[in-house]
Amino acid sequence: MKLFELLAALGGITDMANGQPLETTLRVSLLGLRLAEVVGASAHEAQTVAYAGLLRFLGCTAYSHEEAKAMGGDDIATARLYAPVDFGSLRELGAATLFGLAKESPLGERMGIVATAFGGASRMRHDYVVSQCEVARRLAERLGLPAGVDAALAAMHERYDGEGGPGGLAGESIPLAAR
Repeated sequence: MKLFELLAALGGITDMANGQPLETTLRVSLLGLRLAEVVGASAHEAQTVAYAGLLRFLGCTAYSHEEAKAMGGDDIATARLYAPVDFGSLRELGAATLFGLAKESPLGERMGIVATAFGGASRMRHDYVVSQCEVARRLAERLGLPAGVDAALAAMHERYDGEGGPGGLAGESIPLAAR
């Protein structure tokens, strides 16, 4: 079995743990490979994109118990709520939090959850992103994947406009595989 196939299988487990449709991770990796081809990336850069795509959400379950506790008891529902949200837009983030978070909870409990989310969202998100990246980066290191994979995983939540995290990278300073 090739390493890519093993990581694709691990990606399937990651998809299930995160409540994503089966093969989401594999599709992301293959789409990344196609984009690498379109932009004329080298074979090494394409390999980096493929591995980073397979590992990018590996650590999402590293903080699922904290997320569930802080966000109303259901980390998968929270992940689905925020998946399409532009975290660079306070309006979009605020609307998702106010109208979507802990919808099934009693009103008083929900108000507390929403207040907690608004009060500690920035720090909480930073901590989650760091732990998510760290889990994937450690596995990449243990497997002896190219150094570019580590750099891409560390920058996976950065944004071209500099509004991402955790390192505040922007533009061309973000590794190609993370862009």
